[in-house]
Amino acid sequence: HYMMIDDFLKKHELKVIFSFELKVDQETFVKKMKEVTDINFRTIFFLVADNFLSNKIKYVGNFTKNQAEFRERTFPYKRFRAASIIKLNFKSQGEVLLINTSIQGISYMRFILSSLILSLLLILSFILLFELEFLPIVLFAIIGYFYIFLSFKYSKANVQRIKNELIEYYKQIEQQNNIHNI
Repeated sequence: HYMMIDDFLKKHELKVIFSFELKVDQETFVKKMKEVTDINFRTIFFLVADNFLSNKIKYVGNFTKNQAEFRERTFPYKRFRAASIIKLNFKSQGEVLLINTSIQGISYMRFILSSLILSLLLILSFILLFELEFLPIVLFAIIGYFYIFLSFKYSKANVQRIKNELIEYYKQIEQQNNIHNI
């Protein structure tokens, strides 16, 4: 039932899925990912706890055998970061570890709520058009639109930044592993 939303999110780069192959064993990869992850999947309501984490911690989440799900750690004034959901699936294929990464910049719930708010604003503006002055309604609609537009734009930039940071970290893990194996 989230298929249509998924398509919309991918089309507008609010969700990115990419695969990566690393010459590293799964154990090493998971160990390295855990070094930068606080293994406590705290909900968004406990974001204040992020402020007490060590500086090297970048993510908050949990790991299972072949998967990981986490969000970015937040900092004061960067609350928005917690909105991104990162999921990893990894499996060994011979010498290589295949990592499937999915980064979603906005939760389904928030997307649905934003869409509902925007729809209600448009309907309300249309109804009020017959009752009131034209200008305040147009301003009302524009402010609502920009609020949602800007939060989507921010989420899109966030997804891209997370993707680049993860790719960079994947490469580091591989390089460090190859140095140790020489």
